[in-house]
Amino acid sequence: PGIDGIEFVKACENKYDFIIMTGNATLSRAIEAVRLGVKDFLTKPFDVDTLVEAIKRAKIIREKTADKKSKKNEKKEENKDFFSTSPNLEKTLNLSQKAAKTDASVMFFGESGVGKEVFSRYIHT
Repeated sequence: PGIDGIEFVKACENKYDFIIMTGNATLSRAIEAVRLGVKDFLTKPFDVDTLVEAIKRAKIIREKTADKKSKKNEKKEENKDFFSTSPNLEKTLNLSQKAAKTDASVMFFGESGVGKEVFSRYIHT
C-alpha cells in the first residue's frame, strides 16, 4: 500500500520479525531481505503448509535469539572486568558482542599470545 515491502522492512528498523510473501521475487531482493533480517521469503503461489513452516522457523529463531540475549546479559555481568582503553579494542569488543548474538562463524587471526582464545571464549560463553 504505497510502499515497497523491502522499504517497509527498512522503516521498521528490526523491531519486528518479517516473512515476505511476494509474486515477483528476484534473487537480489531475496538476498537484500535476508540481510535486513527477514526470517523467510516466500514466492507466490505457495501452500498454507509452507507458510505454517515458515512461521514455526521464525518462532524458533526468535526463541534462540531471546536465549542468546539473556545469556549475553548474564555474560556482560560476568565480564565487567573485561575493559579496554584502546578505541580499536573497544570496536573489537563491540563487534564480538554482535557476533555472539548470531550463529555466524568467526575466525581470529594473529600471532601466539594476542588473545584469540580470550575473544573466542568471550563470544561463545
